[in-house]
Amino acid sequence: MAGLTALGLGFLRKDGILWPVMLLSLAVAVTGFWRGARTHGHWGPFGIGGAGAISLAAGVIIVHGFPAMEMIYVGAAALVIAAGWNSYARRHCERSRLDRSG
Repeated sequence: MAGLTALGLGFLRKDGILWPVMLLSLAVAVTGFWRGARTHGHWGPFGIGGAGAISLAAGVIIVHGFPAMEMIYVGAAALVIAAGWNSYARRHCERSRLDRSG
């Protein structure tokens, strides 16, 4: 955080700025999972990613104390797992399309 202040960006440390940026980032991620599900037909990454986004946002904004940290870690892990699954499903979908067209 000292680096932000050194660059003159100390105002970014305020919750009023960080929360909307976080929520927008999570919305972009969940939208990507939804588009991926429509592309490859696997809705698991969308469900896990959506639940992870809700858990992470609730842990940061609503819940406080030790349970909040668990929610944040579980939410972040769910987002990483969903991103990997979504990427794998998309690559597998493209390969099967190429195999069928060739």
